[in-house]
Amino acid sequence: MFFSLYSPVAISFFLILHCYVLWKLLPCIAKKWRMIGSLIYFVLSAIFLTFPLLLRYGLLAGGSRQVEIMFALSITEFVLVSMLCSAIVFTDVLRICLGLWDRWRKTDLEPRITLRKASVFSLAAVACVVIYGCFEAWNVRRVDILIPTEKLPPGVSHLRIVQVSDVHLGGVYYTSHLERIMKIVREAEPDIFVVTGDLVDGNMRHRLRESELVAAHGAKYGAFAVTGNHEYYYNIDEAVEFIAKSGLTLLDDSFAEAGGIVIVGLDDNTEIWPPKLDVPKDRFVLLLKHHPQIPKFGAGKFDLQLCGHTHGGQIWLCNLAMKRAYNMTQGMSKHGGSLVYVSNGAGFWGPPLRLLAPPEVTVFDLVNVNAVSSAPQKYRVQKMRVLTYT
Repeated sequence: MFFSLYSPVAISFFLILHCYVLWKLLPCIAKKWRMIGSLIYFVLSAIFLTFPLLLRYGLLAGGSRQVEIMFALSITEFVLVSMLCSAIVFTDVLRICLGLWDRWRKTDLEPRITLRKASVFSLAAVACVVIYGCFEAWNVRRVDILIPTEKLPPGVSHLRIVQVSDVHLGGVYYTSHLERIMKIVREAEPDIFVVTGDLVDGNMRHRLRESELVAAHGAKYGAFAVTGNHEYYYNIDEAVEFIAKSGLTLLDDSFAEAGGIVIVGLDDNTEIWPPKLDVPKDRFVLLLKHHPQIPKFGAGKFDLQLCGHTHGGQIWLCNLAMKRAYNMTQGMSKHGGSLVYVSNGAGFWGPPLRLLAPPEVTVFDLVNVNAVSSAPQKYRVQKMRVLTYT
């Protein structure tokens, strides 16, 4: 996704963007430091802009933790400069509007907002956004959804499924964040634990601690996973090996039965419902697919689809682009006779920032439609969302 931005036109745009930001920030720098400050700014910008390009065309070998961290810093720098540019443009528009208003009123006053004040305001605004974005990215919330259904087998009154998506282990990712995620999973006491892609996003050969944390999910009837696009971006063979070490059963265009329901898993590259996938029709069918897209010819063949990939936009306003790209927004929606849930994901990609798209671990309680009122106490969670499903 990021590499596709490295066309000649895009590179020229990024250079202009960086020059514009520097030009606006120069008034904030003392005159004796402007030359050296500008030099440092351009050197760092050149490094951050060219580093992903070197990786893209194989001029720099990837795989090491240092390269992963540098790549994440490159994307972070681009996001920060974009935020700063947006804040500067906003203050410039405000300055122009106030100037035109004063001229229309024929007031002979000094400019209300000087260029220096506008630059300081932009820096302060971006700093506040970044601080909050870091706080939001590292604080995972639990989302509870109760789904009444008539398709649980006799004798099964309820079933708890816990979903984790888009963890993106690797690079700047710290084990402590995964510990928080898995703590929420264990405390939810899942019957079934599922991972809907992008668990791995880097070199995982020596990540024994991470595999142990995932393996301690505590699911009663087992844990299942599907691949995401980032497993393929890095090394699909290593990703599959890590998934196996983490105690997850990889469903690659196949299905399994657990807890009285059928769990279908489609590979990230699979866009059409496999014709040879003969799934029982009288059972509750849970579909795992990383991209928020209903597979062709799959309508009516599943009851609930769990997806990820979009991160809820990760940074506010990007969610609009994701909705346009996939015709689905984050959260639950109904398509024909099936429910589709798009998770915000539990981790992040690129900059360790989230803005109005909090990371989540999602807990789904499938409850017999005749037993909703008598569900056990542990299924009565505050702010639980009840969806009517028949």
